[in-house]
Amino acid sequence: MKNGGWVRWRHWTENGLVAFGQMPLRDVGRELQKFEAEALKILKETGADHVLYGVKEYDSDGDLDMVRFYLEPMSEQEFEDRVVKNSTGMTVYAVHKR
Repeated sequence: MKNGGWVRWRHWTENGLVAFGQMPLRDVGRELQKFEAEALKILKETGADHVLYGVKEYDSDGDLDMVRFYLEPMSEQEFEDRVVKNSTGMTVYAVHKR
C-alpha cells in the first residue's frame, strides 16, 4: 500500500475546485456513500438522466491515486461525452434515472 494508507481527494462543483486534501483509504467508501445519498436526491429533484458523484483514479501500478467527488446532474449526452468517453483507467460512481 502506497502513501501509508492515505489517498488524495478533490471536491469539484460547477464553480470549479472547492476543497481538497488527503483521507485514509478506509474512509473513501463512507464518503462515496454520503455523496451517493445526495446524488439520489439531486436526481429526483432535477430529473437529470445521471448524477456523477465520484471518480477513482489509479496510478500506473493500479493503486488508487486520487478520489474526486462531484454532485453533477447530467443529460444522457453530457454523461456520454464527459464521463464515458474519458473514463479509461478510472472507476466512475453515478446514479442513473433508468
